[in-house]
Amino acid sequence: ALHHAVVPPTGQHRTARPLGVAPKDHAGVVVDLVDQPQVEAQIGAVAGVAIVTVVLAVLLRPYSPVYALLASLAVTVVLLAWMLPYAAQALEWLENFSVYLRREEFICLIRAAGTALVAQTAQDLCKDAGMTAMGAKVELAGRCMILLSALPMLQRVVDVWSRLLQ
Repeated sequence: ALHHAVVPPTGQHRTARPLGVAPKDHAGVVVDLVDQPQVEAQIGAVAGVAIVTVVLAVLLRPYSPVYALLASLAVTVVLLAWMLPYAAQALEWLENFSVYLRREEFICLIRAAGTALVAQTAQDLCKDAGMTAMGAKVELAGRCMILLSALPMLQRVVDVWSRLLQ
């Protein structure tokens, strides 16, 4: 699990920490951000559940394709719910690095990553249901939404470059 990271109280300015420097706890001790053995155990559990679900879906598909799809969908929801605490920890960890970006840019990056994850999951479910064409459209929609969410940040980059070139 992600250990406690230093976040200043509300109203205090956060200072940028040089890249590669680990955060410290309130006593000045370097904080281990990720408990690797626990992460490895969790990915093993996720892989195990996924493999059992695939076997179940393969066995069910000849008799009832609808139940195979529902089993796949149900386990997808369960796995996503299972991973939510880890996603929250990853966001907390990323927040430590948000001091290097403006708030709008950080939010843009998080939105793009979230959109990519949702689109990929939906595309995979469409492909599992045998609707490859629908999955391709979901993927295209996800890419368009990521591009649209990144346009303000791209505009800032173009503005900076144009000022530098003048």
